Amino acid sequence: MPGPWKSLKNIPSFSVDTMLLLTDGSVLCHEYESPNWHRLVPDAKGNYVNATWHAVTPLPANAPLAQNGPLDAPLYYASAVLKDGQVLVAGGEYNASFAAAADLLAAEIYDPVADSWTSVPTPPGWNNIGDAPGCLLPDGRFLLGDINSTRTAIFHSGSKTWSPGGKKDDNSSEETWTLLPNDTILSAEVDNHPKAEKYIIKTNKWVSAGSIPAGADLVINVPGVSIDHPVTMERSVSQPSAKIRIT
Repeated sequence: MPGPWKSLKNIPSFSVDTMLLLTDGSVLCHEYESPNWHRLVPDAKGNYVNATWHAVTPLPANAPLAQNGPLDAPLYYASAVLKDGQVLVAGGEYNASFAAAADLLAAEIYDPVADSWTSVPTPPGWNNIGDAPGCLLPDGRFLLGDINSTRTAIFHSGSKTWSPGGKKDDNSSEETWTLLPNDTILSAEVDNHPKAEKYIIKTNKWVSAGSIPAGADLVINVPGVSIDHPVTMERSVSQPSAKIRIT
């Protein structure tokens, strides 16, 4: 239903980036450039304006030492609420700050009932995950892209294992994947702009989706601006606000 924006009565004292709606109606929010997460819980009537903040267990210290670990404080990472209500978080382009440049190789699952994180394996043979794109499949599996190659991987939450996904036309760096009603995933390619491709879930294959029409770009393509590492641009558009609004 359409409606006006309303400010929360309890403004958070921290900056927020990723927000994930959990199956119980609460919102799991990641604190910017930190391992900390918080839960925004609506009041007894389901009103988010009167919602209260609750700190939850921080991410485990499971990042590689070579990537500013063991602290795991990701920014720009893959995440999803899984079919069983748990939350998958994988990767991170930075670790604790923009100065700590790293494409984190770490993955974990949050159990909202137990308020606990469990480290899970990363895709076999991968050296980085970083700010990889991902998409939750209708059957509950999670498809993850590799920012350094054309390979992808599929996470199986029951066994907490990965299997190979279909190979793309280009690497997945800086891409956004969108699940369509016909059980395909659409991606506007960045490395091979202006090409597009789609993932056929049933066959585990990526196929061409033509090219982005001229004048309708979905990808930043400005001479002199790095698409793969737009640090300045990310800082300007992604700096979290201390104010959150809920409709």
